[in-house]
Amino acid sequence: MWKLAQGRREEVGGDGDEEEGGSADLLKSVAAAYPASKARALLKEAFKIRQLSRRQVEAAVRKAAKLCQGQRTFTAYSQVRAEFEARRVAAAATAPANNLAHVNVSNLASAEELDFLMQAVRDENIAQFSLPKVIFYTERDGCSLRSLYRLCGLHAEATGRPQTILLVATASREGLFGAFVTHRWSTEERGFYGSGESFLFRLRPTPEVVYKWRMSSALEYFQQATESALEVGGGVDGGPPGLRLDAGLQNGQSGPSPTFGSECLVTAPKDRINEGRCRNEKGAEYCSFNVAAVEVLGFVCSNSFLA
Repeated sequence: MWKLAQGRREEVGGDGDEEEGGSADLLKSVAAAYPASKARALLKEAFKIRQLSRRQVEAAVRKAAKLCQGQRTFTAYSQVRAEFEARRVAAAATAPANNLAHVNVSNLASAEELDFLMQAVRDENIAQFSLPKVIFYTERDGCSLRSLYRLCGLHAEATGRPQTILLVATASREGLFGAFVTHRWSTEERGFYGSGESFLFRLRPTPEVVYKWRMSSALEYFQQATESALEVGGGVDGGPPGLRLDAGLQNGQSGPSPTFGSECLVTAPKDRINEGRCRNEKGAEYCSFNVAAVEVLGFVCSNSFLA
């Protein structure tokens, strides 16, 4: 459409950026010929356009803003991020000084630890405009993987936010680690599923560490839910996945996961049982561990960010 508009402008002569009508009218008329069913085709054509100068792009943006005064329009990604940041700063300025404390609802992680995890979340809607909420806790809801799945499903349906943080405390209480996943836990899925925004992490013992998806690995073993176990991050030969919990949420395993480039999450010596080495050239270590508590945090909309 831009090329057509440029051709029309050359025919009539001069630069039509400052005129009423001209390129803008042509763009509007061509766009009207593309119903929603043709949106995909329109996008394909749009992405073929190259070599637009900054002046041309800025002129088009000014024209679009003028035509859509008073309306919420789609803007450049940088502009959206700037708006998000402005709203975040404004909300922080009016929030209590102990902001971290009043949003911390976890029974296992401190406010500072939750803040560390939220900084690793790539989804702006979750990281900036949502608050964590406990949707499952073994000491409240029982040690049942089936209950975990059910409550996560109910939360996802009610809020439209399937993302969750899984927190696992070891028997000694010296270990605290888990995963952030982007999809609801459901046994209806077959095999591993999820997205590259998922990650594994360890909060204790320190240092805190986040293991994000390694795109170069070309592996997408993000999360898996079965009746017998919950898993995050596929393992290597002879070893368990990055994190696995059994159906009773009493026992777990952890080993290196090529998907996330992670090592065994259990580092406190007193928590490591049934240790072994994977059958690979590095002989990476893995182990089993006993679980003291499991908690799942979901996300709800933060009213303080609503305009």
